[in-house]
Amino acid sequence: MRSSVPGQDATADRIAAMPVDGAALISIVRDLTAIGSSPLGFRTAGTAEDRATAEYVAGQFRAAGLVDVAIEDCAVDSWRFLGADVCFGSEPARTRLPASSFGGVPGTTPQGLHAPLVDVGPARLTDLDRVSESGGLRGAIALLDWQDPLLHPSVIVLELQARGVAGLIVNCPRGGPWYQGLDAVGAFDGHWPAGAPPMVMISAESAALLRDRAPAVVTLRLEVELRPDGVGSNVVGYLPAGRPGARPGDPHGSDASDASDASDASDGSEALDERDALGRGPIVVGAHSDAWFRGAFDNASGVAVLIGMARAMVHASAQETAQETGQETAQGTGQGSGGSRGAACVPPRHRICFTTRTAEEWGLIDSPYDWCIGAWRQVSQTHPEWRTEAAFALCVEASGHRALRAVVEAPPELESWSHAICVRAEAAGWTPNGWRVSAPVAGTEQWPYLIAGVPGIASYAWETEFGRTDYHTQRDDLALLDPALLEAQVRLNLLMVLEADRDPASTLNLSARTAAWQLAAERFAHPSLAEAAAGLTRISPAGSRAAFAVLGPAIFALDAHDECAEPFAQHAADLDRVDQVIVEIRSGRTGLAADLLQQVGHNHFGLFLTEDSLRRWNARLAPDRLRRSWAADSHVTVGPVLNEQVRSLRAHSAGASVDLVALLDRLAELRAELVTGLTGRLDELAAALTRALEVATAAMRGATEPAAINPAAANPAETGTEF
Repeated sequence: MRSSVPGQDATADRIAAMPVDGAALISIVRDLTAIGSSPLGFRTAGTAEDRATAEYVAGQFRAAGLVDVAIEDCAVDSWRFLGADVCFGSEPARTRLPASSFGGVPGTTPQGLHAPLVDVGPARLTDLDRVSESGGLRGAIALLDWQDPLLHPSVIVLELQARGVAGLIVNCPRGGPWYQGLDAVGAFDGHWPAGAPPMVMISAESAALLRDRAPAVVTLRLEVELRPDGVGSNVVGYLPAGRPGARPGDPHGSDASDASDASDASDGSEALDERDALGRGPIVVGAHSDAWFRGAFDNASGVAVLIGMARAMVHASAQETAQETGQETAQGTGQGSGGSRGAACVPPRHRICFTTRTAEEWGLIDSPYDWCIGAWRQVSQTHPEWRTEAAFALCVEASGHRALRAVVEAPPELESWSHAICVRAEAAGWTPNGWRVSAPVAGTEQWPYLIAGVPGIASYAWETEFGRTDYHTQRDDLALLDPALLEAQVRLNLLMVLEADRDPASTLNLSARTAAWQLAAERFAHPSLAEAAAGLTRISPAGSRAAFAVLGPAIFALDAHDECAEPFAQHAADLDRVDQVIVEIRSGRTGLAADLLQQVGHNHFGLFLTEDSLRRWNARLAPDRLRRSWAADSHVTVGPVLNEQVRSLRAHSAGASVDLVALLDRLAELRAELVTGLTGRLDELAAALTRALEVATAAMRGATEPAAINPAAANPAETGTEF
């Protein structure tokens, strides 16, 4: 799978010579998928299966030759799936529909919940009011169509809970956002509110059968073990750093192994290597080990790729050391037919931490932000020093799919570097299905590292269509994987790690957002932000890592749809919409004004939640609730509840008499609140950029040790404060 001309890319040549065996990687996936709490699989945080997975990985790390291998406990909530179904009818003609559920959803008794079935469709308020008029929902089991990717069942259940529903059956009908594969049942992190009823997920085909048969009564059974305050299992293993003093080579992989390199180190690299000798400042390469169902692709494949990377780097480093000392290296690494291919790879300048992490899929009861808990615990509690000392983090996700492109998710600061890496990987033949670089998402373990101030990227294979079909279903099995593509993903990831190890400062472009921040400063008349943003252009590579430790907690935020955004973006978008609403009302277009107002904050939930239920949703975003997870550091914005105003505008559009003057007064108050919030976010961003420049300047002068950097000093969100 090597297509570039040997000698043109020395780093790629070294990687091509490393032993990687696709069949051995498949074997690892097969071993992991055999671990499960139910006939459907499931390796979830804080369970016996979680521990068994960790012990397997630790054994693989030791066999690969990593040192200081350890299973590190982390606090998680535990949800262990044992089985689920929906039944109706009497024996011998009783029908059983297979089901799954979402992390954190409470179970039923072993006998199940026996209750009337009520079809609520997508569960708009108009649907629920209609059902209430014809008999009501109290004590019933509701059949729900999940049609909108922005409207998780955990939102709708707030309204169903308020109306007394006893249980919930969810499906994604044809055309829905997920689980469109044939007979697919799905799982997800639950976000499940405390006190909400049990819920199971069935396939679209099962839902169609249920509607066709229309039984008056059904039995919903969900057998789970749900426990707070559990113990999850992260695993670490280390590849030691090589010779101190080896300087970075040229950007295209010139050999850094020459002895003369040691005397040419500059820009603080001597201090960096000294820290490496003390075992500090690692590059962190991680993959999550928990899974819904068998999870062959998501994410046993990522764990296999991680282990394959460790094996290859250990072998190559040992061979290089043996060549330098005149010794011969034994051939083969226990990887089947992989064997040695004469690699001549420089041992890494940084200590490399290979790690698997639990609770990526789910790990926290009663939280809208219940995923990536293991990685968050790792970087914030187990290894808080990594926030300032880790040179780079690579998140390895689902890999080796037969039909999907490689995707590298990089923030703007690492986008150009990531693009250059992918171009080189393509030339080497390591992206046969194609590739793309895209923006980060909060759904991978890259996110808790970024908001902790650690620069890094996520690497995996993905297409939107896969997300709609087999993702998080029982169809995620070994048949999806191609050994050759797993091998290619190992080599692509090795290229990233070796280049980041060779010259970590080259990964970062801290001025990538300068133009956007200056435009925002001009638009919102904020000169201190413009000045602070311009200051970032003065940071040299020697100060970039220190600056990112301050910037990370300040510049990565989530909007009302949980998409990655600037920390002021939600306030700015809501302010724009409110201004448009005011214009439309004054122009007499109150129907359009209602549509626009429903786009402010979380008010798109207003078609499904009453005012009381929407307030319950907002209460879940309170600062004390967000501090239970990484969401406290993600600048989540709590928006206004505007059900009454939207309802008034719709009534006026339909011909009713409405006091528009009073409504405009309320919108003026809301606008002032948004301006205050926006100004606060801009002030905080400007302060963080200023602090980043100060820290970077000190680092460039050689006056700052990483442990002295305190990102929280410039970023109140670092300590969990909600703005």
